[in-house]
Amino acid sequence: MLEALVRTFPEFANWHADGSLSSLDMLGGWLLENLSSKVDRPTSNMAEPYIGTWNAAEYELSGLALAYSWDCGLYCGEIARRISPRLYWTQNKKGRRDDINFGHVILIGDEGSLPINPERTILNIAARMFWKQLDEHALREFGERITE
Repeated sequence: MLEALVRTFPEFANWHADGSLSSLDMLGGWLLENLSSKVDRPTSNMAEPYIGTWNAAEYELSGLALAYSWDCGLYCGEIARRISPRLYWTQNKKGRRDDINFGHVILIGDEGSLPINPERTILNIAARMFWKQLDEHALREFGERITE
């Protein structure tokens, strides 16, 4: 579905969801062009591009921008899973309900490794892209980091 949506925009008509890191280059440009906000200025000042106040991003971005970000997050997660077969999807049902990942679908790998929440992470990246703290290459950079 993401591919069909992206391709409805003339400048992205040639994009293919082929599962490659290079596909994130054009997808990042598409996401950046289609972000909008509900507020006039950022509500947080996050120093690290991949970690931050998730609720701030949810508050700042419009509903459509949230949906696009979540779809891009799942796509990034599938790329990571394809490149790193040790990763697999699971739903975080353990721990405390106030855990940032509780109830979310996350990627986990080897025993003791930290979980990856691609949806939440791309949501944070999208908010930073909108506020010009990150550029269209941020999706590719995230993809490279989680597949190292």
